Amino acid sequence: MTTKGIERPEMWNPVEAGGTIYPSQKAAAEALGVSPAAISMALKRHGHLENIGNPIPWGRAKPCEVFGVKFRSRYEAETALNVNCQTLRRFLNGNTQERGRENMRRAVERYKESINS
Repeated sequence: MTTKGIERPEMWNPVEAGGTIYPSQKAAAEALGVSPAAISMALKRHGHLENIGNPIPWGRAKPCEVFGVKFRSRYEAETALNVNCQTLRRFLNGNTQERGRENMRRAVERYKESINS
């Protein structure tokens, strides 16, 4: 196979995922049903593709508490309180001004009302 006049081996950049060796990141992405960018990011961050395409297991989720209400994960809190991830992250890290804390308190009150009714 040639690329711009340069002879290259058949397996230019092989990657392994789930015990299968793919000839390229693109081939691995197509076979695993993820984007090539997801393959590249996983290799850069972790150096392997063991969990590619799988959601984060609950064992790795970060539990959090917002005004006395406990959630199994930040995602669960975002969804239940109807706030975006950056707003929740800032609140949990203590980087929220008074207005933001008040908005979060109101969101928790709405959530408590919805589960009690």
